[in-house]
Formats: sequence, structure tokens, C-alpha cells
Amino acid sequence: MQPIGRFSYLFCGVLLVVVKFAIDALVAGWLGRPWSVMLYWSPLNLSLFSLNGAERNFALSLAAVSIPFTGAGIWLTVRRLRTLRLQPWLSILFFLPVVNLIFFAFLIATPEFLLGPKAAIPGCKPGLLEEDSPFTFFASIGVAALCACLASWLCINAFSAYGWGVFFGVPFGVGLLTTLLVSIPAARSFEYCFWSSILGLGLAGLGLIAIAFEGLSCLIMCVPLALPLAAIGVLVGREIVRPGQQPVARQSMIAALSILTLCPLTAATESYWKPPMEVFSVVTSVEIDASPEVVWPKVIAFPELPPPTDLVFQFGIAYPIRARIEGSGPGAVRYCEFSTGPFVEPITEWQHARLLSFNVTSSPAPMEELSPYKIHPPHLDGFLQSKRGQFRLIPLDGGRRTRLEGTTWYSQALYPSAYWQIWTDAIIHRIHLRVLHHIRTLSERSG
Repeated sequence: MQPIGRFSYLFCGVLLVVVKFAIDALVAGWLGRPWSVMLYWSPLNLSLFSLNGAERNFALSLAAVSIPFTGAGIWLTVRRLRTLRLQPWLSILFFLPVVNLIFFAFLIATPEFLLGPKAAIPGCKPGLLEEDSPFTFFASIGVAALCACLASWLCINAFSAYGWGVFFGVPFGVGLLTTLLVSIPAARSFEYCFWSSILGLGLAGLGLIAIAFEGLSCLIMCVPLALPLAAIGVLVGREIVRPGQQPVARQSMIAALSILTLCPLTAATESYWKPPMEVFSVVTSVEIDASPEVVWPKVIAFPELPPPTDLVFQFGIAYPIRARIEGSGPGAVRYCEFSTGPFVEPITEWQHARLLSFNVTSSPAPMEELSPYKIHPPHLDGFLQSKRGQFRLIPLDGGRRTRLEGTTWYSQALYPSAYWQIWTDAIIHRIHLRVLHHIRTLSERSG
């Protein structure tokens, strides 16, 4: 049995705890039950294990999930005990509440040099105490992912800031911290560190989904921004761990604390000095083989659209379903119903068969997050707002055909705005096309 150093033991333990919590949360969500860290410590937790119907199924599910983690924990603890030349039977303390915390702290805090520089460890093969093992690797990316989840939670939950702290600081920090951690046993190549960072980012994303904090759709949108920032973090980390600058355990701890401190501080600064929300516009047009007089009634109101086939709407982005109008002329109210609710659009300008302009006084959530839970992240409220819109009908070929232009003015509070504008412009353009193509189909059929 190979020995295991205290840092490897700590990292493996943290990784097992994080993965176990994520799976428990998924099981609880699947069975329609709340879950939090505090349930592991509350004495009322015993009520979950009553043998009544659904409670019994819940308890049995949690017990089944815990089996592999318990086995892995005991195996790691026995290895650590043998490394410290202690009796393996002491692993029974693993099962005693509160006592096991003190026991784990002792195993982590006790350094191996107390055995002597060349002490033989009974039952262990010769080798480094802090060996280069798969457990060290997975523990490293697990710790980096845990720091990323905590930093993201602090930035968003405490300061409601979706900006530089989250989208720049967190991926850069994961690249830096992962590089330092995987380099503790030995120096690594850039490719090794980069792909380790990618795994760390992926594990962090799964963690945010598992605790019902974020959904898959927005995490996918973050990928093009996160990958180069993680690569920069890897380059900085490799500069820190150049030959002659090892060991890096201290630098790793400093990096972890920096991520958990600097990212929330950046978010706090962004929250305090909020820049004014810039207004953007998206214009989309189609040409229709029908006159403006034929197209106009389909613009002000149109019947239900067919189910969407565009891939972007399969990922939860809100899409238009139908439109209706109450009244006629300026002051009328148009309701454009989306999959997440209606847009309320008071008409401000009405030029028959030429121009329809309106404000947006109420709008639903821009999307439904892909998640095993029913979640509503903060970025669905107020971070993307539609301000106003218009349809312009331009006669072509002497009035026999029509160019129909749809325009939306919107604002957003996601930063860096230049990056997120690429996504929002593309999404709004797809929404426009869905509506304009529907109007074209109806108009050409009528004509």
C-alpha cells in the first residue's frame, strides 16, 4: 500500500466531500426535496431516515450513494494511518460524529518528518510520501473547482455582479491554481496544466448546476471567454513553478485565498461603481412577395407560430409564440407572448402599412435555464432589458413586394459588454427571424 502525504490526503478528502454533496443535491432534487450543507450537521437530520414511504426511499437512496464514498474515505484514511506508522484499526474513528473531524485534522496536521528522514513504513512500498498519483491530480482540480464555485457564489449572491470578477477572475484563477496544485509533485508541461484547468472549470460548472445555482445554457456561453483566460492563468502559474522555485504548496494556498478574496472584491467594486447601462440595437430584415397592405395586419398581430426548430431555442432561450393587440393607433397595447411570458408593448407610433413603433413596459425572463431543478438565477432579472421596438415596412417593385425590418433596442448589465453583446445580438436576431419568417409565410399565403 503506497503512503500518502497530508496534502494529498486533504485534497482527496475535499474532492470526495464536494462530489458527494453534488450527488446528494441531485438525488434530493430528483426526489423533490431541499438539500443544503447544514443538513449534514443538524440533529433533526435523523427524521429523514424514518421508514415511512417516500422518506424511506430518500434514506435508501442517500445510503446507496454514500457506499463508494465511504469505501474511498476509509481506504485513504488507512493509507494515511500507515504513512504515520499508526494502527489501521484507528480508521473506526471515521464513523464517529464530531470525533471524526478532530481525527481528520490530526491526520492532516501531522507532518511525515516526525518519522525520521528514512523511516521505513510497515506495509508500504518505498517511495515519496507526496507521490504523483491520480488522487493527487483529481484532488488538485477538485480544490480549484471548489474555489471557483465559492468565488462565483460570493460575487453573484453577495454583490449581484456579473462582470470582471466572475467572468475574468474565476477562469484565470482556476488556470493559475490548478497549475500550482498539479505541479506540487513535479513540474508539468503547458498542455498538462491547460487540460487540467479545463477539467477544473468543467467540474466547477457541474458543481454550480448540482447546487441549483446556475444552469447549463449560460455556462456554455461562458466557455469562449473562459478558455483563453484559463490559458493565461496557466502561463502565470508555470512562471511561478519554474525549476528551482519548488515546492509550491505555499503558493497554492496563497492563490486559493487570492481567488476567494480578489474576485468578490472586484465584484463589490463593480456593484458600487456601476457604469450606466448602454443601449444597443439589433436590426433584421426580410423581403416578402406581398404588398405592405397585405403584410401590415400580420405585423400588428399574428397567430401562433409552429414549435421552434432553431437550436438556440432548444437551450432554453425564450421564443415568441403569438401576438395580439388591444385597440388601434397610438395608445393601443400590443402583447407579444413568449415561452416565458408576455411582453407588454404600448404603441407609440402608428403609420398604416409603413411603421409600427412601441415601448416595452413589461417583459418576462429572457430564458429558462437548463437544469435538473426549477431555478431562477439573478441574471434573469433586470440584467437584459428590452426597451423598445419597431417594424418598418418598405415598398419594393412599385408596392408589389415589401422589405420588412424589425428593430429591438435593449440594454444589458453583463460585463465585459462587448463579449456579451455578441451573444445577445445573435439571440435577438434569431428571435427576429422567427417572427419575420412567420409574417412572410402568412403574408405570401394571403397574397
